[in-house]
Amino acid sequence: MLNHINPIEQIFVREDNTFYKELKTIIKQAELVSIEIFSKNNQEFNGIQLLQCTISEFNVAVNSNIIDFSNNDKSYEIQRQKIVENEDDEIKVKHKIINLTYEHEQLATVIEKQFLNWWEKKVKKIIHSKYGGLDNANNLCQFARQLRNSFGHSKINITINIQNQPIWKNINLIDYNSRNIFEVVSFADIINFWIEFERIELGVEI
Repeated sequence: MLNHINPIEQIFVREDNTFYKELKTIIKQAELVSIEIFSKNNQEFNGIQLLQCTISEFNVAVNSNIIDFSNNDKSYEIQRQKIVENEDDEIKVKHKIINLTYEHEQLATVIEKQFLNWWEKKVKKIIHSKYGGLDNANNLCQFARQLRNSFGHSKINITINIQNQPIWKNINLIDYNSRNIFEVVSFADIINFWIEFERIELGVEI
């Protein structure tokens, strides 16, 4: 991926993982956006999506050619690599930077919808039952809850008093109230959050 220091971790997302369908949708949409971008520049897209983290420690690579959308019996793979210091500076030196504001907004809309679907249909009831109410859930669950609310309101909007604050990776969303959520977290962070949440809160290995 980007550095030759840290090993590449392979993540196999299977149908029994709660965010399985949501992640597939995001990856496919990201591919369509990239194909459009490359075609405008008369270049061929190689299928690899590299998503940089902001607050988490892993950059994430996805590839719809590796992730088989046609067969639900197969494992679905993403790859992650722990970042190294000054990695962003090296990227800027080695690669051309393109303004993708419009494309970013397109994909952000997809991610928001899929995260909302994941929280409301897959895990909200589980967390409610596990902790005897959402207000009693731990910092990680509160972070997920506030991500969901942020996507629903298009900004971080914390108006409730909760026992545990929405903290993940030493970031407390209360400190960023009224900010656009994507000023705080990146697309890679969302995927890394899903992976960690699945392992810690739901006990499902990936």
